[in-house]
Amino acid sequence: MKNFNIRVELIHDANGKDYAELHQRMSSAGFGTLIRLKNGQSAHLPPAEYVYSTNSVETAMSVRDKAGAAVTTGLRAGLFFRLYVVEFVDWATHNLLPS
Repeated sequence: MKNFNIRVELIHDANGKDYAELHQRMSSAGFGTLIRLKNGQSAHLPPAEYVYSTNSVETAMSVRDKAGAAVTTGLRAGLFFRLYVVEFVDWATHNLLPS
């Protein structure tokens, strides 16, 4: 299984409503906000950070395109975004909120 971490930043005066709508769009596109920890429990990722897992041959670029489409759809006029995607194999956490 491939795992990707996605970070989105809305720029140019984004507000809480903009981020709530972003979260709904990302969730609908299959991007989650919970990460499964090695002990089997789950934790919430920081705001506007997502995880995407797949058994397909997707790459960081194809996941970027998928996430970019989700962010762009319904984006309020005047807002722009930054997007970062990385494929990960191992990770460590500190102080994430349990789900």
